[in-house]
Amino acid sequence: MLIDNTLSCAAASGKNWDAVIVGAGPAGALAAHQLAKQGFEVLLVDRKRFPRPKVCGGCVNDRSLSLLKEAGLGDMIAREDAIPLSQMEIHSRRQNVALPLPGGIAISRTRFDELLLERAQQRGVSFLSGVTAQLDDLSDAGTERLVNLQKPDQKSFPVRAQLVILADGLANSALKKYPEAKSRSVVASRVGLGGTITHSGEDYRAGCIYMAVSDKGYVGLTRFAGGWLNIASALDARALKDAESTSALIREIIAGAKLPSIKGLDEVEWSGTIPLTRSPQRMAMPRVLLCGDAAGYVEPFTGEGIASALQGGYLAADFVGAHLAHWNESAEQQWTRLYRARIQNRYRYCRWITRISRSPRAVEWALSTVRRFPAITRPVIRHLNEPLDIAPLPG
Repeated sequence: MLIDNTLSCAAASGKNWDAVIVGAGPAGALAAHQLAKQGFEVLLVDRKRFPRPKVCGGCVNDRSLSLLKEAGLGDMIAREDAIPLSQMEIHSRRQNVALPLPGGIAISRTRFDELLLERAQQRGVSFLSGVTAQLDDLSDAGTERLVNLQKPDQKSFPVRAQLVILADGLANSALKKYPEAKSRSVVASRVGLGGTITHSGEDYRAGCIYMAVSDKGYVGLTRFAGGWLNIASALDARALKDAESTSALIREIIAGAKLPSIKGLDEVEWSGTIPLTRSPQRMAMPRVLLCGDAAGYVEPFTGEGIASALQGGYLAADFVGAHLAHWNESAEQQWTRLYRARIQNRYRYCRWITRISRSPRAVEWALSTVRRFPAITRPVIRHLNEPLDIAPLPG
């Protein structure tokens, strides 16, 4: 069932908002929830109607769970039929390793994002979906920023806010008129493809993340409640172009890793992304902050993508709450430093894993080493799952 809008574009245009947030994924929805909890008038906008499919492994690790608890949303997942995660298996052509996970759950991103959005609405966040939002300009905004909202085949509605938070994903759709400000994909960045299968046999057990790795990309397989098998992959763009089909390439990677074949793969309705790994050109502009995937992205590992998005939204709400009353250029500069220190610096393990995964020889060596010395993976897994550090914001 679609989540209803809480107001019209015309009604949104008639108000002066404290904050307009573009993008209702984990970063945007949590930022909206936290700002509304502080008493701010918040408009949350997304170009998609919810619930909607999303390319994601659906792994919510311990770090994400601790962050939801800190935000007062710890019961959000507890009421769902999520599957606890206890293990991850990584398979290549010649090696395979099994690694214990300290916790986390598997849940559909469609459902996870829906839950966050519902909680934001319950906090009083106004919501508009099926609406394109674009920044009017990037000049000095004075005391407010203008965002233009538009539904298909309708006129544009200007909306004013003291601050705009862009959490609109990899494509930075709100910056369409300003490509010089959008994030850029790095060389050899892979593209994401995902889908689900309702009846896929019993070869892939619940509670385990399966990873099939090859020089053409990797495929993650996770069981959801109800027996659904979730498939999330990061594929080499050239290999995908040369393949007979998306299903054929994914089948090849799974077979090469000697994992069981999956029935019904050709019937999957695949969702895709633009190139995944991206470098931001700016993380702040006059009365505009970027967070989540919009502020740069690295191919994630065991739920790090969701965790980083949630932390970005949480951090943005804290930062805006502390600075909005006396906003100036120095606040925007401070946000850039803070985001790099608290979030982007955490990507180091994901960058390292991504580099290794591009070389078949490096993959085989790494997995062979892990088989002999499994303890070397503990710092990585501990880092990815450590609870959120709620450090005081700089003055």
